Amino acid sequence: MSSLKSAIPLRRTCKQAAHLMLSAEDKPLNWRDKAALKIHLWMCDNCPRFERQLHVMRHALSDWRNEITK
Repeated sequence: MSSLKSAIPLRRTCKQAAHLMLSAEDKPLNWRDKAALKIHLWMCDNCPRFERQLHVMRHALSDWRNEITK
């Protein structure tokens, strides 16, 4: 298993990619995680949809907060 990880160091599962997307909401990702996430999003059919959903939720929450503070 260790040799497989070293052969494909930037490969991530969907679960790991989702974790990276959520982590990026709180703090910037390091270059390796950014690259791994971009590669995963390029290869995966479902994770880009999850990324768009996060984007929509982030903006909806921001709009809601702005309405509350008015």
